[in-house]
Amino acid sequence: MQDYSPRKSKATPSHKRRKSRLPTSGAPLLGMLRGLLTLAGLGLILVPFAWAPIYLQGSLRKLAVQGNQVLSGQAVAARLQLAEGTSWLGLDLYSLAERLLADPWIEQVDLKKTGSLGLLVQVKERQPVAYLQTEAELYLIDQNLMILGRPAQWGGWDLPVLSDSHSKSLPIGTKLQSAGVNKALELMALLENDPVLPLASVSEFLVDDPTNIRLITQPGALEFRFGHDGFEEKIKRLHLASAELHRREDRLMYVDLRNPHGVVIKRK
Repeated sequence: MQDYSPRKSKATPSHKRRKSRLPTSGAPLLGMLRGLLTLAGLGLILVPFAWAPIYLQGSLRKLAVQGNQVLSGQAVAARLQLAEGTSWLGLDLYSLAERLLADPWIEQVDLKKTGSLGLLVQVKERQPVAYLQTEAELYLIDQNLMILGRPAQWGGWDLPVLSDSHSKSLPIGTKLQSAGVNKALELMALLENDPVLPLASVSEFLVDDPTNIRLITQPGALEFRFGHDGFEEKIKRLHLASAELHRREDRLMYVDLRNPHGVVIKRK
């Protein structure tokens, strides 16, 4: 039986031990570089924070207007009433929105502060659906009966005219109270794509008598009398008589649809 003797571990050669040791002469320089980089990073973070309050106290630099088609950008900017040198940080967006909404043409508005000390103004203008001709003036109205003046850069719209000879001057920016106009708008919606009497063929709605809404076609100036209710049923009766009307159109004075038993045709 052999005696057990533990093996001796091999010693690492002296030249390998020397190579595995890190040099220590550059450690202070490396630590100094790390410290400088840390300070530089903190400076990049802290300097903007320290400068931001001073920067934001600056004046408004840029004003952009979007969504306007009728009103010019200059007109919208003038409505804001911003003095020269107005502080960007001190802009009261609620008060500015109220100033813009005071213009009858502006239905909705959204204001946003943007980078580089700017202000973005997004407006939604009212869409006119008809002209309103009174004894004194020609106006525009939208679907909500808001009375609109004709803008300075107005190029004209191809819209039907609602004529009310009983009305005179009306305050722009107020809502019109007129049963006749309401009835005319209801009839306009039904005639939008009608195959017999399309809205595009109507030049004028006579709304001075709310109990009898009348319209004049173009060409030919043929008058249709609709009364004040039951428009859908009256349009159906008109469709049934369309062939006869088309055949005698140039010899007709008016067509009365108020009779519940049929269509009354007045010849010239």
